[in-house]
Amino acid sequence: MTTLYFLTCLMITGVLLDWAFKSRTIRCVLYVVLTATGITTCTQLREQQVWHLDGGDWGTLLALVGYRLLFKRSRYFREDDE
Repeated sequence: MTTLYFLTCLMITGVLLDWAFKSRTIRCVLYVVLTATGITTCTQLREQQVWHLDGGDWGTLLALVGYRLLFKRSRYFREDDE
């Protein structure tokens, strides 16, 4: 159940951030923020469960969502003028 919850959060968050942020600069800054937050969360939470995920899961979730922002926007969210 935890894996299913983790994958659901990963897909929803990744798609929402891809849709919300168009600027390349904002996407890179958000990547750095999410990666730093993921590392901090992993060390701070450790084994403690928050919303069915422990510190390692949260760290991985934030790092993977941030990593997606480094690539080109999904073709579904591009506008014709790009």
